[in-house]
Amino acid sequence: MSEVRLQLRQIEQDILATGKVDSDHLEALRRELYTAGAVGRPEAEFLVELHKRVQHPNPAFERLFYQAVKEMGTYFFKGEAKYEVGRVFDGGGFRQVSGDSASGAIRALDATTGKPKWEFPLLSPPWTSLLSTAGGLVFGGTEEGNFLALDADTGKLLWDIQLGGAVRAGNPISFAVDGKQYVTTTAGTALFVFGLP
Repeated sequence: MSEVRLQLRQIEQDILATGKVDSDHLEALRRELYTAGAVGRPEAEFLVELHKRVQHPNPAFERLFYQAVKEMGTYFFKGEAKYEVGRVFDGGGFRQVSGDSASGAIRALDATTGKPKWEFPLLSPPWTSLLSTAGGLVFGGTEEGNFLALDADTGKLLWDIQLGGAVRAGNPISFAVDGKQYVTTTAGTALFVFGLP
């Protein structure tokens, strides 16, 4: 097994053990593989598989570790990137593996063991973060425009509303005004705010 593949296996074990991703190390290996034209080699294919397990939007942590995950094979590539203020700057990109059916889920893991506790399946890969509350709720959104609340302990759907636009990069936020708690998210180009009972 090559040195790069051993490093990738170690990253995977670290993710499972700690729930944390050393994104700098993963990015360095990704750059090394694709700069060397390693597409199609076992190391590159493993990196594709590793991406299936790690979602870049922020996870949430309250009673368990909650993560929105994408299940999709992905090829990463290096590209020329010019820095522009206020624009995404990633030095490359990715594309989905042709013929791979993509899906998504919200998963809860035991933060001390990394073992799965529950999973709430989604129709497509999510592009938003999660919010967990001390009151036992996990909020998330879908590409289909649903904003939902799950029971933090069981993953059971407690509340769901169709917002009419993809809930994408709309990190849910909770705040209180005069003792009343609210949760907010974006969908499409709109901002939505909901009062909690």
